[in-house]
Amino acid sequence: MHILHPHTWRCLSLQSMVPRDVSEGKAVCIVCVCVRALQLTMEGVCTLLQERPDWETAKRLLGEATFIKKLVEYDKDNIPDKVTLIY
Repeated sequence: MHILHPHTWRCLSLQSMVPRDVSEGKAVCIVCVCVRALQLTMEGVCTLLQERPDWETAKRLLGEATFIKKLVEYDKDNIPDKVTLIY
């Protein structure tokens, strides 16, 4: 059984995240078992945001002060066809 850090539990709820959670997640997840899950998740996020789906872009997005706001305000009902046709 894996014991999650308290900040990790808070990260499970997007709206309760704070910038410290994102920066801590970037540092901690490099060495933890959730690296692959984070990479796959960020590939999807990059694709939805019409960004290049690679780790460098993902790290840049995670470092943006408006990252969480972009996700919360994302218009999930109007995803462009070119994004949904990728898959």
